[in-house]
Amino acid sequence: MAKPKLYDYSPDQLQDMLNQYFQELNNDPSRRGGPSDLLSYIHMDMVTARVICGTNSDKTETPEEYKKLRPILTEAATRLRAHMETSSAWASCNSSKAIFILKQPLWDGIAYQDKQEITNSGKQQVEIVFGSGKEAEKAFD
Repeated sequence: MAKPKLYDYSPDQLQDMLNQYFQELNNDPSRRGGPSDLLSYIHMDMVTARVICGTNSDKTETPEEYKKLRPILTEAATRLRAHMETSSAWASCNSSKAIFILKQPLWDGIAYQDKQEITNSGKQQVEIVFGSGKEAEKAFD
């Protein structure tokens, strides 16, 4: 039994659709565009995009015939983030929505973070001394 097709378009067709999508965004400054909008435009879902990019949660191996699509989809994710960072359509009251979307991992596995967590591996000890008199003077020894 043959495996069902993962995606119906060739790398060249995918690249053409993506170029057309981003051209449409450039031509219409009021159009926001986003991950689901882009995937819908190229006739793909998030699960398929993640399988192709190798970032799916079940770690399904990308079929060999679709590996040529990976760099195209990775570039599309980068272009989409750039659009959301710079487009006036995502400014003002839509900026918090753009920030929220950018914090969600796209099909390339990348998501923005507020800050890097710093782990301190050094030993830390705090000593608290209650009372007054001679013992209180030793609190900072």
